[in-house]
Amino acid sequence: MKRFTQTLLAVGLLALPMASNAQEHVWKYVETGDATSYAIRDDGTLWSCGWNEKGQMGVPSVSERTAEWQMVGQDTDWKKVVGGKAYAFFIKEDGSLWAAGTSESGVQGTGDGVDHRELVRVGEDNDWADISVSRFWGYSAIGLKTDGTIWGWGSNSSNQLGLEGVSSRITPVQIGTDNDWKMVTMGSDHTVALKNDGTMWGWGKNYGGQLGTGDLQSKQAPVQIGTDKD
Repeated sequence: MKRFTQTLLAVGLLALPMASNAQEHVWKYVETGDATSYAIRDDGTLWSCGWNEKGQMGVPSVSERTAEWQMVGQDTDWKKVVGGKAYAFFIKEDGSLWAAGTSESGVQGTGDGVDHRELVRVGEDNDWADISVSRFWGYSAIGLKTDGTIWGWGSNSSNQLGLEGVSSRITPVQIGTDNDWKMVTMGSDHTVALKNDGTMWGWGKNYGGQLGTGDLQSKQAPVQIGTDKD
């Protein structure tokens, strides 16, 4: 029994350095796109894995896909990631917005119509707070700024951006003039958002009643859903 105990102790001591190394860093943020995953470590570095056929991982050395986590660039100030279908957006601690992946319908917001396999900055603003993107087959994005305004770009074929007309926008365009938006989320072709006063608003396709407005009529611009403010 004594020899057995000593053996277990020795094995345990040998394992300590490995355990220590394993805990050297921890993940603080995770996000998924369409078959692509993203994560930010406690040291502020950005990592990705999965499909990369359009460059959505932000790692040019991966031609198609990988099951191993890859570090994206060398920066250590990443705050948030939002993944879509073959594209993704990244927000830094300084409020700058970055994109990678397909440029379908102008969804990257860079205005150049080029797919990017490395992260490219979207505009020059440093006041981005959050981004929401259309899920499944959509190529639309709406960003929330720290001043409470919301901005849309990409496909607007179903008025999911809440902007006039149905043409795509290749750079961010402000949606209305209100500056009291708190949260926004997108489906494949509709959008729902909250304001600071607790009211809820929706726009875009409504064929399945997904806007909750009591009818099946699509909305070209934000309309209040009900009258509740809580």
